[in-house]
Amino acid sequence: MGRLTTVLATIATSLWATAVMAAYVPPPDQVPPRTRGGTAGRRTTCDVSAVTPLAPVNYLGKTTQSHPTFYWSKAGQGNVPLEFSLMEYLPHTQQLVVLHRTRLSSQGSIDRFQLPSDWQGLEVGKIYAWQVVALCGNPSANPYLRAAVQRVDSPPKNGLELAAKIKHLALQGVWYDALHLAMTSGNRQLGLALLQDLAQAEEKREPLDMAQEYRHSYLLQSVVP
Repeated sequence: MGRLTTVLATIATSLWATAVMAAYVPPPDQVPPRTRGGTAGRRTTCDVSAVTPLAPVNYLGKTTQSHPTFYWSKAGQGNVPLEFSLMEYLPHTQQLVVLHRTRLSSQGSIDRFQLPSDWQGLEVGKIYAWQVVALCGNPSANPYLRAAVQRVDSPPKNGLELAAKIKHLALQGVWYDALHLAMTSGNRQLGLALLQDLAQAEEKREPLDMAQEYRHSYLLQSVVP
């Protein structure tokens, strides 16, 4: 019975992860100008060769939180300081206005940052951009990332188990909330499954002739073993 129980538990875990993997449904919104960017595929003299948002760049990432948590990965051997910025997108002028900026220390190959409670929170309907820069001393060569985020008013479903809650959020395109729940769940596979699913969605909007090193889908795949 013990062996059978172990086999059944393994199958159940695999099915649980698979259920999440097929969950993310990107929203149809277009990503506004200036709210995305990065140094993927470009040469740099920095010990950190790239920083990659663990978030949509070809789709408008959603959250229900006023102070969400953002995740990114870092490639390279260096442990350079980072600069995080939160900016608001002004649709009439298509400009980005910096709301907050702070220095961070890298925590490892995958970093995260939750907006502090004393920062101005995200307002429903507005579009923002978050940016992370690796400060290597040469501004023209500093690796950076920028991705858009929009807060939406989406009532949660109460009484759902963790995997079902993650899938419910992902199906509605609420990426940031779904990823944070998965990454803090204690089950690493849940977060990796979502990233795999996002990589597949991103690939659908990338030009067929785009070089591999410039593809967000490729960079996300490098995070997923």
